[in-house]
Amino acid sequence: MAVDGHLIVDDVLIALAAARDGAGVAYLPDAFVCPYIDKGTLVHILDDWSLTKSGVFLYYSGRRQVPAPLQAFVSFVRRQANGNGTARHNDHAIIQGKANGHGRAPG
Repeated sequence: MAVDGHLIVDDVLIALAAARDGAGVAYLPDAFVCPYIDKGTLVHILDDWSLTKSGVFLYYSGRRQVPAPLQAFVSFVRRQANGNGTARHNDHAIIQGKANGHGRAPG
């Protein structure tokens, strides 16, 4: 029985498994997808639309009153990223699975 709908997850490993199983497209760090791309079970898609910027990206609510612990964490991350230049380079890939014949490499 076919099921229609959207799949939204907040876990990298679940998103990876869903893409591998042909459930759709995922935007994931290269560190997670490279082994599967090398095996041919995942393929890069939309390379022209994929960001490859290095650095630390932190997303949080734009509320005026940022809680003190979050404000302290943001300050810490900024100091670490800017202070010694050791922020790690994290490329991401937009991928699609080829498992079960559901996903197809772009033609």
